[in-house]
Amino acid sequence: MLTVEICLNRLEDIIEFPPTSGHIVHEITNTWDQRFIRDVAKHVTNGFAISTSQSAIVLKLIDRYKDHLIAAGVQSSAPDQLLVCPQYSKAPYQSVELPREVRWAGDNKLVFRCKYNQGVVEDIKRLKGGNTFLPHQFPIFNREQKLWIVDVNVGNYDRVMDVIKRHRFAFDDAVTEFFFEIENGKDQPSVIEATEQNIVVTVRNDEFFNAWLNTLKALEQ
Repeated sequence: MLTVEICLNRLEDIIEFPPTSGHIVHEITNTWDQRFIRDVAKHVTNGFAISTSQSAIVLKLIDRYKDHLIAAGVQSSAPDQLLVCPQYSKAPYQSVELPREVRWAGDNKLVFRCKYNQGVVEDIKRLKGGNTFLPHQFPIFNREQKLWIVDVNVGNYDRVMDVIKRHRFAFDDAVTEFFFEIENGKDQPSVIEATEQNIVVTVRNDEFFNAWLNTLKALEQ
C-alpha cells in the first residue's frame, strides 16, 4: 500500500537521483522543498510519526511533484488517490502551534524558541561568541523548556541578527533595546568607576572580562 511516508521517501530519492521520462529530467530544484523533504524523511526513517501540519505540506509536495513520482515508478493513479484519501504508516500527531520568537534574558543572553527545524537548529548552534577562550559561550539547549540560550556580544551580534531576520523570529522591545545597546557600544571601551561606596564596572566589547566578572558574581552567591 502506498503511504504518505513512502511517497516522502521517494521524493528524497528523486532529489538525489532525478528520474527521466522521454527527454524530461524530473528534478526537484527548490531549496526549501529539498530541505523540508530531507528533514522530515530523516524523521520518518528514525521511526517517528509526522505531525498534521507536516502531513499537509507533504501532500502539497506530492501534488506538486506527482509527475516526478510517476516517472520514478509510482503507479500513475496512486498520487491522486493518496491526495483524496491519505494513508499513513503511522497516524499523524496533532501539531502544536509554536511561534518563532526570541526574548532577552538579561546578562547578554537571548532565548530562542521555535518548533524543531533542522536548518534553524544548525544556524543557532553556530552562534558562538567571538572569544575562542570562552567555551561556555556555545548556545545551550534547555530540554525541559525547549529553548536555546545564546550569549550575544560584538563577536556574534551580526550573525545573531542574520538568523533572526532570515528565519523570521519575532522579538519585543526589550530585544530591540538590547540590540541598540550593542550597536552603540561597538566602538566604546570598558569603563571602571570607583566611588566611596563601591566600584562600578561597565563592560563593552570584552567577552573575557565579562566572563571573569560573571565568575566572581557566581562565587559571591
